[in-house]
Amino acid sequence: MKPNQRKQPKQAQSPIPAQVRKKRVSNAIAITANAKKIYESEPTGMELLRSDFVPFFKTQDKFLQFLYFAARSSSTHSACVNAKTSFTYGEGVMVVDNEQKTETLKNWLRSLNGKRETNGKEIKKGITDYYRTGNAFYERTEKDGVLNLHHIQTKNARIKKDSSGIVMSKDFFTSSVISDAKFLPFYPNFITDEKGVKRSVIHVAADKYEGEYYGQPDSVSALVDMELEYRISSWNKAEFDNGFRPSSFMQFVGDYEAEEAVEFLRDMLSKFVGDGTNGQIVLQTVPSKDLFANLQEFSSSRKDGDFNELAQRAETNILKAHRLPKVLAGIPIAGKLGGDTKEIETAYNYCLSTVIYPVQAEFIGLLSESVFDFVCGGVNQYEIIDNPPISMADTIDANEVLTLNEKRALLGYEQINEATK
Repeated sequence: MKPNQRKQPKQAQSPIPAQVRKKRVSNAIAITANAKKIYESEPTGMELLRSDFVPFFKTQDKFLQFLYFAARSSSTHSACVNAKTSFTYGEGVMVVDNEQKTETLKNWLRSLNGKRETNGKEIKKGITDYYRTGNAFYERTEKDGVLNLHHIQTKNARIKKDSSGIVMSKDFFTSSVISDAKFLPFYPNFITDEKGVKRSVIHVAADKYEGEYYGQPDSVSALVDMELEYRISSWNKAEFDNGFRPSSFMQFVGDYEAEEAVEFLRDMLSKFVGDGTNGQIVLQTVPSKDLFANLQEFSSSRKDGDFNELAQRAETNILKAHRLPKVLAGIPIAGKLGGDTKEIETAYNYCLSTVIYPVQAEFIGLLSESVFDFVCGGVNQYEIIDNPPISMADTIDANEVLTLNEKRALLGYEQINEATK
């Protein structure tokens, strides 16, 4: 101990280490110039060794950052995520062979939590995050026999190295200083806050990569194609905004002073660059009579936009990575209105058995004991009610299942009394 240095009293140890509560980390480099708003600050080097939580890679990486970027910039990926979320959640959860408990569970799914969101919607948000990032985090809150769920975005959660719980903070994604960190243990362990609320975390993870901490989504193999889809759209937008493509070019005799030339260029920019200015005629004065009224016409073969074939290839690769048939993603098919009933039914059944059912089993397995059994009072078996994209009524012949009076009632006619006929 140094001279004149007083020994400070030992304080109670916080569940959040000091280096986690307040620690400087370096900003990640943006993937593209238009992605500056989605920086993620991950610890690197010695900071990572000292930290008590696990980032998504051992060194600084933009993997999680890119997953959120792809979710908002790739239309095909977004359509696949939304479709798979809808199929996975279906119409909600039911208790097998118990209508009374099923109704109790439905009422809980429709009830509001402290954030004025229904518990069912919170579960659905987690499913969406699962398909975007491979992870779904839920905060479980319990007080006075009332249970609620709150979805935690993956970008705001980091698992502790000892796997005891998570460090939750919005600073991971928005700041270089972690100042609002909060520790939550994994269920069945919990902490009780100052209001008497028992809080814990449930983590649903897809197939995990190195470290066995976080999952990664099915679509990870098509990340390059998601970026290509964004870049193609961005390129073509830039062509509309800045692509100076006149339909013809005309020159006149004349001469310019320097100030007049600058004024002319400004006038050209205001008239021919921007929305609604494509295909206009360009007029220019030149100092030689030899070029008097020299008219040149331009033709363009870019009618459907650049990289059309590349865009189709990227779309196909994204669909393959999601293992989702095109007809189920809501993407139009050439020569069809989205596929006939039989095609959609076959694709839906294939998708259920190979993609959706395993994910439903993951969520039911982790939410049954921690949530559903508490709500329904006892150990039960649960199923998710499927919500197919088309009604199965279209495949039923009405003449085979309806009586004459039932058909007349549907059409608004009076029923025939067979006894007085």
